[in-house]
This record gives sequence, structure tokens and C-alpha cells, in this order.
Amino acid sequence: MSLSDIHTWSAQAGGREQYEYLPLREAVWREGEVHFYGAISEYEKPKPTRGSDFLCTMTVVDMSLDDPGLRLHVFAPEAKCPIVKSLGDIIRFHRVKVSNYKDSPQAVANLNKGSSFILLDGKNGNSYKAYQKSHPTFTFEHHDLLTIEHMRKWISAHPLVTRTSDYLVQIRGIKENYFDLCCKILYVDDRYLPQRVTIIYVWDGTDATPRTLPVLQEEDSLDWATLENRAPLDTLEAKQIPLPLPPRDVLCDFPPIGTILPIIPVVPVDSLSGQMPQRGDWVKFRNLAVRTHAGMVEALLTRESKISLLSTDTQLERILSEYGRLPQSSAKPPQSLTVTDFENVQFSTLREVLTHEKVTYKFRCLVRVISTFPTQVCNFCVPLPVSEDKVGTESSPGFVYGVRFTLEDPTGRLHAFVFGEDGAKFFNGHPAADLYSDSSLVGALERKVQKLLGYKYLEDGRPALERDPPWIKVCLKSYYTDESKKWESRCYRVFGTTFPG
Repeated sequence: MSLSDIHTWSAQAGGREQYEYLPLREAVWREGEVHFYGAISEYEKPKPTRGSDFLCTMTVVDMSLDDPGLRLHVFAPEAKCPIVKSLGDIIRFHRVKVSNYKDSPQAVANLNKGSSFILLDGKNGNSYKAYQKSHPTFTFEHHDLLTIEHMRKWISAHPLVTRTSDYLVQIRGIKENYFDLCCKILYVDDRYLPQRVTIIYVWDGTDATPRTLPVLQEEDSLDWATLENRAPLDTLEAKQIPLPLPPRDVLCDFPPIGTILPIIPVVPVDSLSGQMPQRGDWVKFRNLAVRTHAGMVEALLTRESKISLLSTDTQLERILSEYGRLPQSSAKPPQSLTVTDFENVQFSTLREVLTHEKVTYKFRCLVRVISTFPTQVCNFCVPLPVSEDKVGTESSPGFVYGVRFTLEDPTGRLHAFVFGEDGAKFFNGHPAADLYSDSSLVGALERKVQKLLGYKYLEDGRPALERDPPWIKVCLKSYYTDESKKWESRCYRVFGTTFPG
């Protein structure tokens, strides 16, 4: 039996209406109402219209028209909208009108005006029973079984093509404009719903391109005791990070590599109830906006944005090799201003550091230093406490380094202390001292720190307003400050690292 025979086989049984199922290539040129079978290659969850109906948009394909397929708009009450389980599933439609829109065929089905559908699984060997139908009764004859069987064989041998556009990018290619994105939903964080904020965390296996950062202007000073007793340091402070991280148990399930892009709806959450993707879905976002906040890229879901389902078979994995853990924008092999005592240890991403199963552990990472605290070099050294037996004497206290770096790689940010002997080793050749009384040492340290933070200068010698920190190697160790709250008090410290320059 030929393809044409299968599609045009009509059935008349018990006085029921006769249907002629057209190949899509023929249906797009047929005047009046048409009936067809199609495999769903794109699907957008139903969303409200200005009227009482909902709109569900999808692209259907078959053997005769597989690229770009036929765009289909379905108008229906919310309870009757097609809810597609997976791309590649098969839909049968009756009484659909096809017209031209911007020189491309477009089909419209209105369930309030006679259109109807059934949805079936598109995988070989599965049931022929419809998992959704728009009406309780419908025709289903022997030729329908043959059509479904034939389409399932074709779907299994021909991977569905997702339409591309000039705006489709990966996370690594996001720039300062509007874009489309195919990605996996890792987590939908609705903890902030009372404030009408939802954060959708997505991933496609690539690293966001590092952003330039503003030149630091603040002046901060504090003693070491104040610094160490601050809040847990697995995230940045509110003024430094644009969004909170997901809970740690969720973060531990994230892939160890690749940027997790936060998408923030800037429309009322209620209007997204029908479109909100679920954790684990592969989706395509259309017309996302972008902004950079505190050097991190965020996407915005606007009224013009759309969400469509992708196949659950989508694979965008990166190989977890030594270089696979390194930022995609860094040189291979990595170049660094620093050297470590453990060059044979495999690199870890900061997400692997943050989610490691042990509270105390040691790592080697390739990171950027995006800020220091204090920001002023003259406050990098703090006096050691004077012991009680020396109270009232003229003895001067010794000094130690007490600095906190904010480190970044494509997978996250964290605070890490540079303290004591580890600080003296890092700032090679510059021992801790009272920096307020040693201007030459301050000058040398300032030059080092400016290199770490990526300061640049214009041709006329003036400092640029933006900086671009270089990648450096560091050894990190995690520890805790409260025996009774090990995870809550977990901190990080730089060790075994030297900055010779």
C-alpha cells in the first residue's frame, strides 16, 4: 500500500461522516476544510487569548512536508486544549482551515466551530488508543491503524527538525539583545511567589561568555574577627549577586558543568500558569530579553516571549574531561597568572565545590577574581590580637593577611578567604605588615590586585570604566566554623597558590 493510498483511504461505517486525510503538502493548497494526520515537531503550551478561549500553537510534519512543516493554531476552551506529552506524538485533526500568512501556510482549528482532534503516542509498538480526544466519540477505522503504524515507522527513522532562526543561540552566544534558546529546565523556583517572582533555571551545556565588570568604587575596612563571623559564604551577598541560588539539595542535582541561566518572568505569574515549564522539560524559548546584573547574565520572559516543548530525547551534553571542566572561553591548556602546588590535581568547577558531598575537602579550580573585600589594598592586612599577658605593654601586634576574594567561573560564584601564611604565599614576596605605614608595599600590592581584577587603561593613561578579570588557577579547601552546624557554617579558603607577578 502506497503512502498516498494510506492518507486518502476513506471509510464509511454506520452512516458516519467520511474523511479524506490529506498529505500535508497537499493540505496546504486545498481550499475549505481539510483533515490530516501529523507528527508534532514543535508545541507551545496553551495560553489565554483576549476572549474566553485559549490558544495552543504547534508545528506538524509528515513524510510529504517535514521542513518547515505546517504551523497550526488551535483555539479551544482551556479544558479541551491539546496537551502534548512528547514531541513526535501524532495528532489527527478534522475540519481545519488553511490560509497564507506572510507567504507561509498557516492552519487554524477552532474547537468551538467544528474542529476536532485525537492525540496518540508516536513511538513504535505503543498503544493505538488516543491519550486525549476533544470529543467523547470519534471515528477510528482500520485505515487509521495503518496510517498511525506508517507514521510511527517514519518518525523513528527521521528525527524531527526544530525550526531555526537567526535569533537562535546557545547560552554561550547570548548578547545584549533578544534571542531564542533551546534548553533544559533544571528547576522552577517559586519560593518567591508572594512577591510575584518566579525564577526558571535552564541549562544547555555551554558556558556564558564572561562579562566585563564595573570598576570598584567602595572603600571597606574591617577586622578579621568581623570578616570570619559573617553569614555562610556559599553565595554572594544580596548587593553582589542578582539572584539567590536554588536550595543546596536542588543544586546538587544540577550538571557539574555549563552555566545555569536564570530566566525571570516580567509578566504576572498568573498569565503563565498554562505555559510554565516543568522540571526536566526540554523547551524552546522564543524572544527572550537579556540583561547583565553584577556581571552575570539573566534572561527575561516578556509578554512577547513564547515557550514550546522539545523532544525528551534532546541531548546537549558536554564531555566531562579535564578540559571539559574548564571554561569554554579559556585557553586550552589554561594560562594563568598564578601557579599551584598541586598541578597534577584535576580541575573542579565551582558548582562541584559548592555541591561536594563532604563538608571539608580540597579542590583545584580555574576562576576569575571579580572582587576583593576589603576593596582597598591598605586594609588587606589585619593585626593579630594582643595576648592578655602583653596588655598594657608597648609591644606592637603582628599582622596577617585577611582578605576575601569573590571567585567566579561559568558554573557559579563563591567567597574564599586568603588568610595568614596562605596569604603571604599568594602575595609572593610581600609579607603581611602594617600597610598604613608602608606605602611602597601598598603600591606593589595594588599593581598585583589590579592585574587580578582585570583593570585596563586607556591610551591617555586614564583607567577604563570596565574591567575584565583573567582566569587564574587556585587551590581551595572547604571547612566549617561551627561544629554543630557544619553545612550552615561552611567556608572556603585559598591555599597552595602563588601569584608571582
